[in-house]
Amino acid sequence: MLGATLTTGKTGAPYTAYAFDGVDDGIVLANEHNFDMPQFTISLWVYPTALPKIYGPQGTLGACTSMTLLAKTPHTSPDYYGNFTLSLWKCGGASYTKPRFRETTASLSIASSNPYNNTATINLNQWRHIALTHDGATVRIYVGGVLVETATLPPPYLNNAPVRIGSMPVPDSGSVQLNQPFQGKIDEVRFYDVALTPAQIALLP
Repeated sequence: MLGATLTTGKTGAPYTAYAFDGVDDGIVLANEHNFDMPQFTISLWVYPTALPKIYGPQGTLGACTSMTLLAKTPHTSPDYYGNFTLSLWKCGGASYTKPRFRETTASLSIASSNPYNNTATINLNQWRHIALTHDGATVRIYVGGVLVETATLPPPYLNNAPVRIGSMPVPDSGSVQLNQPFQGKIDEVRFYDVALTPAQIALLP
């Protein structure tokens, strides 16, 4: 545990979710090899309480910024995004964010979904369910059980880095406005070692 604190979850029950301060809070999961999966599904509920910040002149690069939900990465080049990084992405003056997935491939290049193609809106101070499936060739992102984005991506590059929830070890070395720590609450993080179908996604709690 790296500063995240227990709080009320999506049902309103106390001590069922974790709160993150947007500064340096995080949760590190042990047994990292359990998360080296050629196919997988990630499911979680998020409740952002602040938007990621845009800093200085780098905001002119499309004025895009992001907060990390979870990542399996050593955060060192060339394996920067590791097996996966799931973040909330904001561009321009938007008052909402969109989920985005990035990964390092076997060739150590970066592959990612495109938030510009994403139809989701993750608003502040609201619980939203996010699910992501990767079958080794296609990534699908669901919000509220609805498919919002499909991206053709190669299998991820597996590594021995731990999974970290709520933040990366350090911000993006090229831009402090990317991969900022998450500010808000996260509940019911689940990993599956298969790419669930849309019907199965709809049944997730």
